[in-house]
Amino acid sequence: MKLFDIAVEAFFFFIAAIVIIFLIAAAGLVFIILREVAWYVRKQNEKKMEEKNNADGSI
Repeated sequence: MKLFDIAVEAFFFFIAAIVIIFLIAAAGLVFIILREVAWYVRKQNEKKMEEKNNADGSI
């Protein structure tokens, strides 16, 4: 029974390690997506400012 308990404990430790790795990967993915969204929003704002400047007649 003791060997079985050790095996179960090792299995759950392994599962916990996999879950932690997946959580870190998910956090990294969210960070990358937010960075891309921020880049896109910044580009859109630059485009709006450029159109606004062109509408004013300035170069």
